[in-house]
Amino acid sequence: MKKLILFISLFGMACSCKNEEGNKKNIAENDRHPKYSEYCGIWSGDIEPVYAEDDTISVPVKKITIKISSIIGDKVYGQSLVAGVQRPLTGKISEKENDVIMLTLDEPGTLAYDGRYELEMIKGSFLEGTHTAFKDSPDTTTIKKLRITHRQFVYNPNFMLSENVDRVDWENSKQQEVEYDEYYDEGEAGEDESDSLKNMNPENDTLEDGVKQVYLEDVYRVASKEIFSINASVRKLSEAELKNLTKLDLEIIRNTIFARHGYSFRKNSIRHFFEVNYWYVPISNNVDKELTALEKENIALLSRFEKYAEDYYDSFGR
Repeated sequence: MKKLILFISLFGMACSCKNEEGNKKNIAENDRHPKYSEYCGIWSGDIEPVYAEDDTISVPVKKITIKISSIIGDKVYGQSLVAGVQRPLTGKISEKENDVIMLTLDEPGTLAYDGRYELEMIKGSFLEGTHTAFKDSPDTTTIKKLRITHRQFVYNPNFMLSENVDRVDWENSKQQEVEYDEYYDEGEAGEDESDSLKNMNPENDTLEDGVKQVYLEDVYRVASKEIFSINASVRKLSEAELKNLTKLDLEIIRNTIFARHGYSFRKNSIRHFFEVNYWYVPISNNVDKELTALEKENIALLSRFEKYAEDYYDSFGR
C-alpha cells in the first residue's frame, strides 16, 4: 500500500513538472509577436564611418550582416557580422508613429569596437541607422552609419565573380624603382626644374647624355581574367591550368569557394573582390563544415600552388 501511495505521489509530481514546463513553453510561445516575425532573418548591407570635420582617420566601407534569430515579446536576439568578426546581439523592438519600427541592439561590450545599433525602418522597407561604439578608439571612428536590406542566403556552386570586379589589389602595394630619361627644356630659361620635368616633351627638349632620373613608384598586384572563368566548386582543377596563374589569381579562385558559402572575410584585400557581387551574402566566420569534398580537394591544390606562385604588379598612377 505504501509503495502504491509513493508511486502515485511521484507520478503526480512528474505530471506537475511536465505541466509547469508546458505552461512555460506556452507562455513563451504566446509571448512571441507574430507581427514581428517578418523582421527575423538576415539583413545585409554597407557600414561606413561618420567623419568629424577634423578627422584624419580613413576607414573603408565594409559589408555588414545582422542576423535576427528571434523576437520574443519586445526582446530581440541575434548576431552582427563585420569583416569576419561575429558578435551576439540583444535588444528591443518598438513601434513609433507612421508605421516606423525601431530596433536598439547591443553587442556585449567585451571587444574594443563593440557598441549599440540604433536602426529604424518604415514597414516593408530597409533598416537604416547608426552603430555607436561604447569606447573611443584612436584607430576608428566612434559612429558609423549603415543601411541594410532583408536578404536570403543561397549557396549555388555556379556563382561566379562579376566581370565588373576591379582586378587590382589596392591594399598590398610595393615600391619599385623606375628609370626615366631626364630632359631639360631649352626654351623655358629660368623655369623651375620640377615644373620643367612635369612638362617634359622629348620632341622639343634635349636629353643630356648619360643622365637618368630614378623614381620610386607604387605598383599593385593585378589578377588575370582567369578569375572569371575557373570554378573550383563544380569541377576538379588540374595542375596544368594552375601552373601559369599568379598568386593573386589562385587566392581569389580559392576564396571564391568560401564566398559562395557566405564566409565573411577579414582582409580588405580579399573582401573587395566579393562584396560587389549581388549573390555574396556573408553569414558566418567559419564555413568549413559546409565545404563539399570536391571543394576541399581543390582548396588543397590551390593552396599548394599559392606557396610558390609569383604576382604580377603594375602601376596605376596612385
